[in-house]
Amino acid sequence: MAGIDSLDIRQQEVLTHLNIGFAVDFLLGLGNVIGNPDDGTMCNVQAYSTQFFSTASVLWTTVIAFVLHQTVVYHWTDVPNLVIHFHVFVWGTSLILMILPAFTGSY
Repeated sequence: MAGIDSLDIRQQEVLTHLNIGFAVDFLLGLGNVIGNPDDGTMCNVQAYSTQFFSTASVLWTTVIAFVLHQTVVYHWTDVPNLVIHFHVFVWGTSLILMILPAFTGSY
């Protein structure tokens, strides 16, 4: 069986995005391990982490679908050039959507 070194750069980038998506899902699961804490610090930690990582998971899935679509349909090769944009989009959007409810006292 061939190793990751035998894959071209596009395939390696797709695998990287998949791995990030799995890591985000794992972190989301850690937020749920806390259980049902009473009001307080742990409750806030769970609320923030669940909001942040749920959003990030959906957005990474969107990025993966976008990259696969562009690669398969249009034979797109610009993935390495846009990785930083993907990170800014996913982490920035997740952070903004996590902070907004804090300002309205929704947590």
